[in-house]
Formats: sequence, C-alpha cells, structure tokens
Amino acid sequence: ILGILCFFLSAVIDNLTATIVCLKLLRHSVRHDRELRHSIGGFLVIAANAGGAWSPIGDVTTTMLWLAEKITVAHTIAWLFLPSFVVTMLPLAGLWWEARAVARRRDAAEAEDEVVSVGHCESAPSE
Repeated sequence: ILGILCFFLSAVIDNLTATIVCLKLLRHSVRHDRELRHSIGGFLVIAANAGGAWSPIGDVTTTMLWLAEKITVAHTIAWLFLPSFVVTMLPLAGLWWEARAVARRRDAAEAEDEVVSVGHCESAPSE
C-alpha cells in the first residue's frame, strides 16, 4: 500500500518529498523489524522515482521539459505511465517473493525446534 501511495504521491509532489513522507509512515508502521523496514524503504525510493518519471510535475527534468514546451502532459503520461508502473511492480514482486521464502524458512525452523523439543521429552527416562 505504501509503495502505491508513494508512486502516485511522487507524481503530484517531488520525489524527495514523497519518499520522506512514505518513509515516515513506514517507520510508524514497522517499528520492530529493522531489516524489513530497510527493504521496504529501498522499494519506496524506487517507487517514488518511478512515480515521478511519468508526471511532468513529479520530476525536475520532466518539469523543465514541460515548461520549455518540449513535451506535452498527455503524451508524457501515455508513454511513461506503464513503464514506470512496471519498474515499481517488479521490485515489489521481488520483495513479496523474498518475504515468502523467509516465512517458509522461519516456519521450517520453528517446526524443527518443535520436533526436537518433543523428541527430547519422549527420550527422557521415566521413574
């Protein structure tokens, strides 16, 4: 949700401001898992840059070209929205894939610990 918010927010305000706003929201949302916060934060930077690229307002270079009448708003959005959206979604898919792998490894480790603790209780001599 934050990535999509950052993508569209950076199309309206500049990339840096959108990144700062979304990172602040992320910090309040994910307080205890620093590694997850860093991974999502990296994704938010990508989403902000991609979101600013398709809008004449969101990126300084595009704004300069628009003000110099080198590009039109409709043409810029038509040509750049889909590639920008794909550039945002690919890292999101990678994060999702990695999160699933981490969850599987964690579940396997917990199941192994459970088997070891149950096996340890059964092998204890009874009096």
